[in-house]
Amino acid sequence: MIEKKVIIIGAGPAGLSCALYLKRAGLDPLLLEKSAPGGKLLNLAEIANYPGFGPTDGFTLAQAFISGAEKQGVQVTAAEVVSVSFAAPYFEIRTRAETYRSFAVVVASGLANVPSIPGEREHLQKGVSYCATCDGPLFRKKDVALYGEGEKAYEEGLYLANLVHTLYFLSPDSLTGATPLSQDLLSRANVVSYPNARILQIRGASAVESILFESNGIQKEVGIAAIFPLLGEKSASSFLSPLNLMLDRGFIPVDSNMASAAALLIQFLNVNACDFKITFDEKGLISSSFDLDIGVDTTFGAIYQSVAGASAEVPSAYASLSEKAALAFKYNVSFLQGKDVVVAAPNASEYVSGSSSAPIAA
Repeated sequence: MIEKKVIIIGAGPAGLSCALYLKRAGLDPLLLEKSAPGGKLLNLAEIANYPGFGPTDGFTLAQAFISGAEKQGVQVTAAEVVSVSFAAPYFEIRTRAETYRSFAVVVASGLANVPSIPGEREHLQKGVSYCATCDGPLFRKKDVALYGEGEKAYEEGLYLANLVHTLYFLSPDSLTGATPLSQDLLSRANVVSYPNARILQIRGASAVESILFESNGIQKEVGIAAIFPLLGEKSASSFLSPLNLMLDRGFIPVDSNMASAAALLIQFLNVNACDFKITFDEKGLISSSFDLDIGVDTTFGAIYQSVAGASAEVPSAYASLSEKAALAFKYNVSFLQGKDVVVAAPNASEYVSGSSSAPIAA
């Protein structure tokens, strides 16, 4: 078993930046990446808004990131992480070939595509693709469809529009917002746009032949050779399942200061000298429950604002984490010696997690 103080999962821009800063701070992080370093930068045909580079392609920018990190001594280890678990005081990170342990884990694994359209999974690599710059040239002079929204969809669409005969651009939004990218794409003669769209089925025998969709309440079917569905992305964090975290679409909810509700709650407990008892469970995790009586008509939002500031907007995901009453607030807490706190409220539908640098009162 290989031991490191910090292990970073994912060598995209976030993971590389993290490794660079940790290296300069005197730590020697292990950076794990299951495919090529650079992340989704490798799939971008053009980047025109990164300071100091001007218009460039994603591969070139990714290579610059990697080169800069390597000059500081950062090395990328090729490995696919399959699970992350915890047995005090270490995290255990298992890959397909090796097992590591560390005191801290940074998850920078990015997004993964999850098939959600009927017929999507059946046609993977048979006309269904998630990367226009990778597979677009395979469908040169043919009719293809792209399903997505936002700047990423417009960027991918522009790349395809330069290659294909006709691009059917389907979006769940109204396509009324004017940005330079959207105007450029939607003004192309070979681009047919469908706003307020929803794909009902991807059809074809041995490969993609057509899609059935609905736009503005009207169903339509068009023949195509390929479709690029870009709305099925979610956080690539399934390997965290042994930690039993219940996240928001695979993400840890945080506020504008990148603080989670749990971190703020623990900070509140310490600032207000609230005591609670710490015990260990059979897995070595610190487990505890406590009653917090903070007065009449106090909501979780009041706890949040007492730490984040009276003018702070309480994230909607946190507003329902506790009951409004003059009763004690009861939480179940699992945390790791003041780090990586996980808090769950009774009757709440989700957990939130975070970190606290404040000392934990036992």
